[in-house]
Amino acid sequence: FVSSSPYVASSSLKVVQRPRNDTGVGVTCCLSSDRFGDYYDHYKDDASCSSELKDTFKALNRQRVTVYFTLLGTVVNAAASEALSSAISDAEAALDKVVASANGSDVPENAQWASEEARKALADAIATAKAVESKSGVTSVEVVDAAEALQKALEAFNQASKPGLAPAKSGDGKDDGSGDGASSASEAPTFVVAPAKAQKFEVGKLKYSVVKTATSSAGTARVVGFAKGAKKSGALSIPKTVKYGDATYKVIGIGAKAFAGSGITKAVIGANVAKVGAQAFAKCKKLKAVTMGKNVKTIGAKAFFNDKKLKNVTIKGKKLKTIGKAAFKGTSKRMAVKAPKAKKKAYKKLLVKAGASKKLKMK
Repeated sequence: FVSSSPYVASSSLKVVQRPRNDTGVGVTCCLSSDRFGDYYDHYKDDASCSSELKDTFKALNRQRVTVYFTLLGTVVNAAASEALSSAISDAEAALDKVVASANGSDVPENAQWASEEARKALADAIATAKAVESKSGVTSVEVVDAAEALQKALEAFNQASKPGLAPAKSGDGKDDGSGDGASSASEAPTFVVAPAKAQKFEVGKLKYSVVKTATSSAGTARVVGFAKGAKKSGALSIPKTVKYGDATYKVIGIGAKAFAGSGITKAVIGANVAKVGAQAFAKCKKLKAVTMGKNVKTIGAKAFFNDKKLKNVTIKGKKLKTIGKAAFKGTSKRMAVKAPKAKKKAYKKLLVKAGASKKLKMK
């Protein structure tokens, strides 16, 4: 074997040193031995041996083959970083779509369920991937390995997910015109008939996914996007709770990519929301203002990525601990953030690390 790069040893093909940037490497070797040359010499004057066979023996003698590959460097390239971010978003979306159940008997047949163990396995894999994504000094190798590991975990989770066994519920829920996604007493939310999808329902302008099934009257849900036919522009309000059948569900989160690319101009996030998913409001070109409820603890990677007009952010609570990578990258350089006095310094540090301008003003 002969290596074209000093980073790879010719004798063993082992990596001697990891380059700073991704580097192309070529390895050349002999595909076959010189025995084919001996065959050619033996049969070249033999009239009983076809000319095609003689030519083949001659061509294969000491034939050289070069294989090219990319040796990942220590500096993470954009493609690897994007692949990991996308894998995390896909895994979070899959987790949002599948409810926990012991045997599926409490889950409608048009929804998907998985065991608590299966959900936890994927949740742990997501947490591990996020730790790599936010790690200081992370290498390309670590990022690629993390993306591959998460993809395997997601495949295992998808295999463990099954359709529910209970009859699907239905209704003709209508928008009450309030614009805040909350239901009125007379509304009957609608299950979206989507085989092999999660248990979802629509109320008002929003679509929800059940997180915890209501055993009596209490449950939790996430907002996962707009209801079918809803106007995807103007002001958006995420409610504290939503009425679903005979139960009231706390709205505890916003799913990955829930409103990405929409035309909303303002977003008000309800008081019970604890997590804003990855890319939830990414590339909302008209979004100018966001108000976050008092219980928001986590803002996912690229949650507000490339929202160029976003310049007014209000954070009501003191519980915000994590803001994912590039969550505020590409937002207005004149951003003003209103936050509790005791948290202004800490929140500014988190926001700037997540891509917000260093010139942002804390109010």
